[in-house]
Amino acid sequence: MKKLFSFFSFFLIFSTLILAQPDTLTILHVNDSHSTLEAIGPRDANLKGTLGGVSRVATLVGLTKMTEPNVLFLHAGDISIGDVFFNKYFQVPELQILSALGLDAMTLGNHEFDLGPTTLLGSLQYAFPVATDAFPLLSANTDFSDTSINGMLDYVHPYVIKQYGNTKVGIFGLTTPSTNLLSNPSPAVISEDIATIAGTMVGTLKAEGCAVVIFLSHLGVDLDKVIASNIPGINVIVGGHDHYKYAAPNTITDPIGGTTWIVQAGSNYMYAGKMKLVVDGGNVQLLNYQLIPIDTNIPQEPTVQAIVDGMIADIESFYGIPFFTQQAGYASDFFWEEATNLLDQGPHDTPAGNLVADAFRAYTSTDIALQAGGSTALPLWEGAFTAGDLFRLNGYGFNLTNTLGFQLATFDLTGMDILKGLEFGLSEIELSDEFFLQVSGMEYTYDGTKPSFQRLDSVKINGVPIDPVKTYSITANEMVLGILNYVGITPASVPVILDGKTEFEALMTYTMNQQNILTPQTSGRVFNIMPSVPVELTSFSASVVDNFVNLSWITATELNNSGWDIERKSASEKDNQWKKIGFVKGSGNSTEILKYTFNDKNTNPGKFCYRLKQIDFDGTFSYSKVAEISVKSPDKFGLYQNYPNPFNPSTTINYSIPAAGNVELKIYDILGNEVANLVNETEESGNHSVLFDASKLASGVYLYTLRANNFVQTKKMMLLK
Repeated sequence: MKKLFSFFSFFLIFSTLILAQPDTLTILHVNDSHSTLEAIGPRDANLKGTLGGVSRVATLVGLTKMTEPNVLFLHAGDISIGDVFFNKYFQVPELQILSALGLDAMTLGNHEFDLGPTTLLGSLQYAFPVATDAFPLLSANTDFSDTSINGMLDYVHPYVIKQYGNTKVGIFGLTTPSTNLLSNPSPAVISEDIATIAGTMVGTLKAEGCAVVIFLSHLGVDLDKVIASNIPGINVIVGGHDHYKYAAPNTITDPIGGTTWIVQAGSNYMYAGKMKLVVDGGNVQLLNYQLIPIDTNIPQEPTVQAIVDGMIADIESFYGIPFFTQQAGYASDFFWEEATNLLDQGPHDTPAGNLVADAFRAYTSTDIALQAGGSTALPLWEGAFTAGDLFRLNGYGFNLTNTLGFQLATFDLTGMDILKGLEFGLSEIELSDEFFLQVSGMEYTYDGTKPSFQRLDSVKINGVPIDPVKTYSITANEMVLGILNYVGITPASVPVILDGKTEFEALMTYTMNQQNILTPQTSGRVFNIMPSVPVELTSFSASVVDNFVNLSWITATELNNSGWDIERKSASEKDNQWKKIGFVKGSGNSTEILKYTFNDKNTNPGKFCYRLKQIDFDGTFSYSKVAEISVKSPDKFGLYQNYPNPFNPSTTINYSIPAAGNVELKIYDILGNEVANLVNETEESGNHSVLFDASKLASGVYLYTLRANNFVQTKKMMLLK
């Protein structure tokens, strides 16, 4: 009997240990794909795109699911509008392909409603005649109870729960309330009470026993941060709407001290995010995160690519336009489309915005042309481009005449109404360039330090100051005309919709008139005149030392100078978001020549831009000129001294590897006992940085050792508590 009891005791203990083993959860995520099923980006000699493509995503998803357990594949919304695939087939092919790839959930984005919920419902019913065959679509703040669209309730849910090993994962979704303005959701009702709904969703999922709560968001990162900061219990926010890409998660602390990681992976299938979590009961830890470029390093999955190729042939036959297979022109340089950092002093017209506005005005010969930032969808890459690339530049449109995007409209506005429209366009520049106007035949200045609706400084029409009582002829697309109506601006003449004459046609015509060669221009048509701060910076330069970037600058005088934020961005990628990477304290008030330096030891090979954000004690700030520098791949292995050293409780360790391979970085105590394993994975060549947190260790000398290929190096560091 004792032996039997002992056996059962052992069995129960052993079973408990087995059940208590932590689960590893891998989250693959994409967002804002906008029906871009074929590869885009710079084109090779055969006109094939080198970025994106759903067949490459298929390869990545398939390989990940074959090699790793517990893979969760998520889409944060906006599969609709943006590429000619949508204009021919609506959402149907992308829904079916994502379903075949095993998508676990997708949140509804604002563009899903651009042609109304009835069209979306029709696509869902065509793609999935049996609603239970569809993957879950999520939107906890959208009401589909109207009888004309209540069939959506078969497809759209507030949340879904998945089981992975011992772990329940709860996923809920929210759709941006700006859909009510930017799209056509009626008779669906999209609630603006997102915080209350998010809190309710977290409570519901926790009550269901979910150890991991994922918020699949199509709100945009600013609202994501608000939710994370105020609603406890969310582990991960997989975001969309902004088209931002983050190499590492944004980390937010919730009201009770928990951690929420916010991620987003660009747009148009050019990137995918891969997050690994370790779940041990109620404890969720981030193991690692990768932002994966979807490029030629990932082969196309042949079955999916064959489906895409079949649709391309059908599209080109249907429209009689070689959207994908023939060159339409050549771009002499990169045309970026997003106006960023609009509160910064300087010019804010974009090459793509100028191109589009000039094409509109050339097509209609009006006094001026307007294009909202939210209407330009993608850049135009340097090199050969196709008609499809021009279409995607302004892909957010549809019309019933030929389906190929927004039609152009001409109308008259008084000078006073133009001023009113420009003020509205400047009213939300803290958030985005959604309503920010790119122009042709006009130039305007504004002061970004002033509050909304007080920012406009000056306006000229064809070089002459605007006359508030004069009437001017305007060209814009149908969306801009709709925004003016929303703002309460009534044209001085009845608008003329140019039937079947689209943004795409104007761009194609303009390209031909430029002998099919386009050169980007930023001429300062839109300029933020924000006053400068009285710190005289006499020099600012960047250099590369031991594969790291060294910044140096000199001031002749300083007045009320708190210091400088150091900001960096990539000079070669679409994502033009400046990121703060450090701070250097200023000298307050000084009339002496002072020298400052900053070392950036967290750069991979590539071309980078740096600038200084000089900040006064009262918060007033201004920016330096931009310093641009190229960082080459390291030509040798290197392990560098940690900084700070001595440290308490954390320090940063930098190292360089000249070739991809398995890398180990371990920490040992003075007796040679391993106390931490910081890195043990395959890494690409470049410069790498790891944060070591020693808060649980005692004071003393520790060793850190790098092993990569045949390279081994050890250095000492000191923890002082």
